[in-house]
Amino acid sequence: MSGKYKLPNRSRLRAGYIFEEIERPRQDREETEEDTYWVSWQTPMMGAFNAKVKYSFADRDGTENDADNITVLMDPFSSGSSLHPDGAARYTLSDRKQNKYQFNATYGFSNTASIGTNIQVWDDDYDAVVGLQQLKGQMFTVDLAFQPTRVLSVSTYTGMQRFTFDQRSSAGNVPWTQETEQTSWVTGVDVDWQAIPNKLVVNLGLRYTDSTGDITQVDETPGTVTELPDIETSIATLELGAEYFLDKQTTLLFRAVYEDYSEKNWAYDGFGTIQATNATRSYLTGGLDSPNYQAGLIEFGVRHDF
Repeated sequence: MSGKYKLPNRSRLRAGYIFEEIERPRQDREETEEDTYWVSWQTPMMGAFNAKVKYSFADRDGTENDADNITVLMDPFSSGSSLHPDGAARYTLSDRKQNKYQFNATYGFSNTASIGTNIQVWDDDYDAVVGLQQLKGQMFTVDLAFQPTRVLSVSTYTGMQRFTFDQRSSAGNVPWTQETEQTSWVTGVDVDWQAIPNKLVVNLGLRYTDSTGDITQVDETPGTVTELPDIETSIATLELGAEYFLDKQTTLLFRAVYEDYSEKNWAYDGFGTIQATNATRSYLTGGLDSPNYQAGLIEFGVRHDF
């Protein structure tokens, strides 16, 4: 449900409500419900500039956790074996409140060039005894698009995404909280070329992503703080695609992708006195190291519109 109102200055005010109900048979909660309220304001057209601001609030809850279901959680903060009333406390099932803010704007330099930006900030608060407690996120992107010729268009983009989240559990009846800050940067370029106008379109894309995860674990008793090694990931991707229009209904498709993936993850490689050769760690990881690989993919297809 949504509505809009045109303000005297020709800007637009919109508001809406979304209700979502999900039945979850054979899960810890039989059903979850989520209410989302949102409001947005769009600026009037000011020459080549336009912008939009949006705020939303979402509230999710559900039925009581079913202790007789297929997955249950033993109470981690007691010496007994009583079932915890919050079940497995999966973040997709936990009660949650979310506040989210969004801003996007576009400015056109000319008929063939424009720049845009998108900013999002959100805060998720989970009502769970164990598992995910809180998640804060920020995302920022800038893109530049231009068309130097009638048959060639180019777009470049760069962006940052950061997640900060807390997870809670216990070991040997000692509660602990793991605080993680994950920051990712991405930059790329896409080129579209009409090699044969109205017949053959070729696309070339290049993308690079660099991500770092900073992890700290706090044992609540006796208050020990452990700085775990950063988890570092880099991904370079090169993609080539083409579409050949046989007629108004049939299109031939081609896609080739090359990816270079590199990761440093202490959970696989070990650190300090916990080495990768440790028998328990080798059992949990299947004897694997941090994933590092180069991979390629080639696809052919046909699309027909009836």
